[in-house]
Amino acid sequence: MTDHPSIATILARAAALGTDSQTLNAPTAEEAQGFVLDALAACIAPRDLTILDGGQPLLRLEAAAGQLSRLVSLPDTAPAEARALAGHPLMFTDLETVARTLARLLPGDQQLQCRSAPPAQPPDPAQPGIAVDALYRQLGLAPPDAVIPDRWAYLLDAAEEMLIAVVEPGKAPRRIYPDHSMTGALEKQIQTLLDPPTPSINLLDKNEILFFTLASDPDLAIGLAQEGAHPRALVIEAGAMAEVAAFWASLAHVPLACAR
Repeated sequence: MTDHPSIATILARAAALGTDSQTLNAPTAEEAQGFVLDALAACIAPRDLTILDGGQPLLRLEAAAGQLSRLVSLPDTAPAEARALAGHPLMFTDLETVARTLARLLPGDQQLQCRSAPPAQPPDPAQPGIAVDALYRQLGLAPPDAVIPDRWAYLLDAAEEMLIAVVEPGKAPRRIYPDHSMTGALEKQIQTLLDPPTPSINLLDKNEILFFTLASDPDLAIGLAQEGAHPRALVIEAGAMAEVAAFWASLAHVPLACAR
């Protein structure tokens, strides 16, 4: 493997991102392993991922907020030390074992598919698992943000399950889940933040997001960003703020700030 994947490898992995049922014809180990890690990295909310090879289940993994939290099930061909970890919360000390397992199970020349579902039980927040970016480094792979030109769009796609609305200056909020209530007062507060001279926005650089909650609407959180020529805001469930912030921070060279 190499720290500098070929352009063809990067494009193949990028093409597999952002689809409901991800599939990839992976002729190389880099593509096969990168496909699985990219799918894990795109998980903000807890997800149970089933990886199929040629239509047959290969392994199941649980991930949340850019962390691999559990190996749910592994085939008999996996290393014995990895099979002993199955079903238990992962720790950073398991990094080498997990990376070695993925390398063995994903050698390339594979037709891979990833199916995603909510986990049977939420992960234990006291057991964060293994950072997916550490697995990228251990396997010598480029992280997904290296192949994604629009990180804001990538964030919105990954956060779809918890995203309430996206707001741009002078426009009505683009509702993602119309049934979720947003008060007129909240909309007005967001537009005040986005309209000129927007001192709060001017303090943010590209790729920075300020996450915060408002006392008037404690159930919702706002992510404020200066993206391109215009400021933007996303509205999410307050309980998901930490997960979304951790996901954004896991992307390389992306600073963030949080406030309450």
